[in-house]
Amino acid sequence: MSDLATVLPGLLLPLAIIAVVGVITFAYRQPPGGKHR
Repeated sequence: MSDLATVLPGLLLPLAIIAVVGVITFAYRQPPGGKHR
């Protein structure tokens, strides 16, 4: 189970980066102060 402690951060890091990039691109596509549709 000690492997999980070393593998988990390696998996969370790319996921966190993808999540941040996804949120930024999603907010960037939306018109400022406007709702989608």
